[in-house]
Amino acid sequence: MWVPGPSRRIQSGKSVIIVTGNNRQVAACPLLTKDSITCLIIGAILFLALFQLPQSFAQVTINSLTIEISSDSLARVTEEITPSRTVSRITVNAIASNISNILAVDENNIVLSFSHAGSSIAVDTLGAANVTLTYSASIVSKAASDIWEISYDSGSIESTIVLPSMSDIIYVNDIPIDIVDNVVTMPPGMTVLRYTIKSVDTKDFVVAWDGRNYIVHVVTASVVQEFSFEQGSKSLALTLDTSTPMLAIVPVALLGGPYSVTGAAGDSLDFKQYYQNSTHSWIRVEPNDGNAVRITGTTVVPEFSLLILSAGGAVALGSLLSFLSKRSAYWR
Repeated sequence: MWVPGPSRRIQSGKSVIIVTGNNRQVAACPLLTKDSITCLIIGAILFLALFQLPQSFAQVTINSLTIEISSDSLARVTEEITPSRTVSRITVNAIASNISNILAVDENNIVLSFSHAGSSIAVDTLGAANVTLTYSASIVSKAASDIWEISYDSGSIESTIVLPSMSDIIYVNDIPIDIVDNVVTMPPGMTVLRYTIKSVDTKDFVVAWDGRNYIVHVVTASVVQEFSFEQGSKSLALTLDTSTPMLAIVPVALLGGPYSVTGAAGDSLDFKQYYQNSTHSWIRVEPNDGNAVRITGTTVVPEFSLLILSAGGAVALGSLLSFLSKRSAYWR
């Protein structure tokens, strides 16, 4: 196996022998003759052709390629690179020609200098063992009114795409290696992926109790498949089609706190009661993979005849209108 290293000249009798770093002889030239200069030039050319060119091709190893798509459909690319220790500068081809916001750091998080032209990025590694290269790439475009398209070529390595939360994949040009939630691992080569982002809507559920209507507002991008109020257990039970976060706005006259939130198996779920006024409590819940949510209170409306209606009617309280108009802020 060839080990990079400088060439050297060894005088042997009446000849100069050109030897590479692994003691491989390239040429033997006569000493102090008219042909010696020509011989040395030929030897140098052979050295460059045989050894220097392969070194330039093997100057980097791309260990991973991750593309994170923001909620406003901007792509941030991260490449983890192992550079060759025998070169002081490496050249990396980005996945797009239109790139910006480039940053390169070594394993000690020291910023490395770089230059770029088009998709080519040259980084001064200066002996770094690892390089983390990040940049913004123009690889996302709008394919239709609510459909976004990601298009890029990863070359000979796999790539990982992190889609925005609440995304649905509607097309991909190749079979993914893996899909876990909003993380998609794609095989090497050309990737075209189209996706949509679910919109956050308010679903209104009316609990009719003893001649009064209590409206429970559920703000989520998921579909609420089931909803029920259980007076005996002092709880609201919901089943969602996904595990995206949800916000429940609960009338305290119907179900008062303090609250606890559990999943399908009775396990505790992450939630936050971040606001309450004299009439309503705002409870943000992170469902688990079971997509079932049970909100249990400590006080409940007195027991009378019960009728539960699921309604999409826009029965909203005036005090909630300003909050619902700004509800998207709660999902960031």
